[in-house]
Amino acid sequence: MAIEFPCRYCQAIIRVPDSAKGGKGRCPKCAMRITVPSKSQPLHTEAPQQVELFKQEDEPVTLQAAEDEPDTDGPIVFAEAPPELTHSEQQFPPPSETVTDRLGKLPVETPPRARAITRRPEKKKKPNPLAKGIGFTLLAVALIAAGIYAFSLSMSTKITGRVSAQTAESLDLPPVVIRKSHFKLPSEFVDEALSQLEQNPVPLNSQMMQIRLKGSTEGLAVSLDAGEQARFYRVELDELPTLKKYLSHQLLNLEEKRFSQITTSATAFLETYSKVIAKETSAQSITVFRDSMAIPALVQGLGFELVAQHARTLYRCVYQDREGGYYFLLPPGVTDFKIVGQTHADGQAPVPLEIEVHVDGSISPLPSLQKPDTENSPPTDSDEKKAPSEKLMSE
Repeated sequence: MAIEFPCRYCQAIIRVPDSAKGGKGRCPKCAMRITVPSKSQPLHTEAPQQVELFKQEDEPVTLQAAEDEPDTDGPIVFAEAPPELTHSEQQFPPPSETVTDRLGKLPVETPPRARAITRRPEKKKKPNPLAKGIGFTLLAVALIAAGIYAFSLSMSTKITGRVSAQTAESLDLPPVVIRKSHFKLPSEFVDEALSQLEQNPVPLNSQMMQIRLKGSTEGLAVSLDAGEQARFYRVELDELPTLKKYLSHQLLNLEEKRFSQITTSATAFLETYSKVIAKETSAQSITVFRDSMAIPALVQGLGFELVAQHARTLYRCVYQDREGGYYFLLPPGVTDFKIVGQTHADGQAPVPLEIEVHVDGSISPLPSLQKPDTENSPPTDSDEKKAPSEKLMSE
């Protein structure tokens, strides 16, 4: 038997063996302290992906002891960021039952026979021009709706193709800056937090990637390098005709979604970081901002929605350059993989893409890797006044 229950903080679904009831530990997604209930609890209808603490039910349960809290008087140590999680199969509820009402037969009365009445022939009615105009209007609306439906079907067609990739063990990628305008907090608070981050950068390291968050006069600089068990793989996708057609209609929507998430997460990050400095919360609470803030800042609209699929494991796109390169961190020695659109917790996959990739060389030095890259940075308030095409990435 197993116990399933949602995390009280992030609502992630946690599954542990029955022998773990009453134990204490940390949620593997948000790192907050939790207690295992004595029996399974009701799960939410739209729950996030299920996170298993143990891969097999017969493995022994080892939960962290209650004394694992950091020493309140000692230095603050930032824990490693959680590893990439594989996507579980989507669970869909059964279709709702359709109920059809049946009406009984009504009694029919036979009317009395009436006398034959001679009627005069009716005069032909003249066509109403107003009704004719309304008919043409309804026809035009139906044609427009049909066109929109046909366009939506064409955009939902899966984008396929085959491209090549190059790999490198390590790269000196320029950092990306999250500008001050994206922190919806008082300017004095933002300046103080960024000053502390400039003196004491925050590492968000794991076996697959090394991310560092450092304050600057412009904002929060996010830098990336490969972890001990990963290599960079660079792919160019912008030359695919079907993808170009898709981006001509959808890129602005993808960018706006990414900017909205960065703004929300950046504000929450500074608030959490200040609590960590004041020792009001654990340093492990910072690790959730790797996926919600750091990686979205390192990519653009399309890269925000892409993942590499290899050996039944999904790896997010972690960087984009100005030359149209998309970077993924995968294990060393990979020769073939797929790039697909990311499926979100609500079951939506905005980018219907599936590209076959073959690795056939090493990454060559690019001009964009020789200088700081500010093109990925979210726009400032002045940028919001520009045309949509100017707000996006410049070629």
